[in-house]
Amino acid sequence: MEFYSKVPLVADWPTAGISAIIRGQILRHLSKGDVLFRQEEDADSIFFIKSGEIEVIRVALWPYQL
Repeated sequence: MEFYSKVPLVADWPTAGISAIIRGQILRHLSKGDVLFRQEEDADSIFFIKSGEIEVIRVALWPYQL
């Protein structure tokens, strides 16, 4: 619960809302070079980075996306 109280997106949520996130969470450990998700995948999750960092790469599909 303490971790989520420091996440601006959910810090002001009621305890019940944060508890629902905790019940449904899946902890993942990634190594350098691992892919968390790809640009064209349908979004069905939200990710909170507890430690470390990620690199976000957006590929432009010229001329349709910039």
